[in-house]
Amino acid sequence: MNLSTMEPRSRLIAEGVVLDDKAIERFWSHVAIGGPDECWLWDAFKMDNVYGKFMIKRKPYLTHRIAYILVKGALQHYALHINECTSRACCNPRHLYDGTQARNMLDREDAGRTPRGSTHGSAVLADADVLTIRELFASKQCKQYELADTYQVSRALISLIITRKRWSHI
Repeated sequence: MNLSTMEPRSRLIAEGVVLDDKAIERFWSHVAIGGPDECWLWDAFKMDNVYGKFMIKRKPYLTHRIAYILVKGALQHYALHINECTSRACCNPRHLYDGTQARNMLDREDAGRTPRGSTHGSAVLADADVLTIRELFASKQCKQYELADTYQVSRALISLIITRKRWSHI
């Protein structure tokens, strides 16, 4: 399949951003196109080493979105392009579908990519701290307010940890 010479369904990538033939050819030259059901991986620059990034007029665009638009046409203004496979660098239009943010978050959860515990960007406790907090409280060695003071977190968070409403994965 020679996508670089195929007439695109849409050339409008974003408001006021239209791809010419040269840009389309340059785009597809960075996609390792395989069989129709295989992942077509972006082999150039990736944002955070995950999502493919294609520069147009010095501005980055996500490659799976460009592939979708070129092959399937524009998407609804409220929708996302969601990868049905687990590779976020995949540009195979058969693996992409319109979806909502809620659906994307469910897919992320199912794929095990949701940050939890100390891997979450706003976490102030380590997994070991949470286990220690539970042990100290269960053994009646510390009260909740003492644990909150010791770990410099709110009493509400200590309560949520103890009742496993937070950090329930450990």
